[in-house]
Amino acid sequence: MEETVRILEELFDKGFATRDLPILGDKLSATVRSLSGKDQLEIEFKMGKDKTKNSPAAYIIHSYSLELLCKTVVSYGDKVFKDSEGTREFLENLTNSIIDKLVKAQNALEKDIRTALELDKIEENFSETGHLPEKSEQHPE
Repeated sequence: MEETVRILEELFDKGFATRDLPILGDKLSATVRSLSGKDQLEIEFKMGKDKTKNSPAAYIIHSYSLELLCKTVVSYGDKVFKDSEGTREFLENLTNSIIDKLVKAQNALEKDIRTALELDKIEENFSETGHLPEKSEQHPE
C-alpha cells in the first residue's frame, strides 16, 4: 500500500512516477520513470519511420526496448542522464541481460501505476455494453 501511495503522490506532484531498481544488489542501482504520452508517440513514430515491418521480430522488440529505456531511464549507478541521446549512448553498451532487467522494471512500474489508478476497473466499466431496448424509441413500429 505504501508503494501505491508513493506512486500516486509522484504522479500528482510531478506528472510521472519513478522506481529505483537494484542491478547488482546494493552496489549498483538504476532509476526508471513512467512513460509520458509524448514519449510514447515519439517512440511509435520513430519505429514506424525506421520501416521495421520487414525486420526480424527480435530486432523490432530489441529496438522498441531500447527506445523505451532511452525515454525512461533516469539514472544508472552514479550517472544521471540529461537527455535520451545520452541515455542511448550509455545503454547501447550494456549487456542484454541488464537491458531486459530494466525493461521489466519499467513495465512493472507502468503496471503498478495502472493498478494504483484502478484503470483496469475503469476499462471494465466502460467496455460493458449497457442494456439496449429491443425497439428503437425514435422509430416505433
